[in-house]
Amino acid sequence: GEAFIPNGSRSFVVLKEFDLAYGRIPKAANSTIKAALFELLGLENEDPANLSRDSFWREIPGNKADLLTAAQLQSQHPDALVFSFTRNPFARVSSCYFNKLKLTDEPSSYFRRRGFTRDTTFAEFVERVASYDDRSTDKHLMSQCHVLSHTGKMLPQFVGRVETIDDDWQRLTDLVLERGGPKLETLGHRNRTRMTRSSDAELFSDPALTKLVRERYAEDFSTFYPDLADPL
Repeated sequence: GEAFIPNGSRSFVVLKEFDLAYGRIPKAANSTIKAALFELLGLENEDPANLSRDSFWREIPGNKADLLTAAQLQSQHPDALVFSFTRNPFARVSSCYFNKLKLTDEPSSYFRRRGFTRDTTFAEFVERVASYDDRSTDKHLMSQCHVLSHTGKMLPQFVGRVETIDDDWQRLTDLVLERGGPKLETLGHRNRTRMTRSSDAELFSDPALTKLVRERYAEDFSTFYPDLADPL
């Protein structure tokens, strides 16, 4: 049988009939984008509330979609149009801190096992997560280059930014249409947790924390955010 693959490494949602694949980056409008892709499948009887479950995409009716690793994507769908959306690493780290520790009744098992609690300070969080490499960290904290690459090659031909998602989604829509694909659904509501919390600039007021994130996610900065020096 197939070797066991942790769900975290099944990073690519594939819409088979359209030869379209989405490299999902947690904390980068992932749920919003999956909801738009779900609409393309025309599955009226399926509950959209299940979209966040990996098993939903792997067991979707009619074999219309799948959830694959980078290696599986390359071997099974070599001609797919692969796209993704990234988010600046400062914002990903702070978003993970609030969603996984501060705005929950109890941290998830990964964070509990590593001794994180709701009382963990942001500085403690950054210092510790910066010491984890991509193979030992939670998927919400993996570098985006690690998620989207295979054997040193970046798989998406199109990478938009969450920071400019509306314009970039339109560019992606045009690209898919040019290739004879479907018209993408308009993006729906985005989760805006940050409206009720400190800004990244405030959270990273200590330059040492900025330096830790810049070093930990150096490849993400150079690949996707070469123009970003400081937290927004």
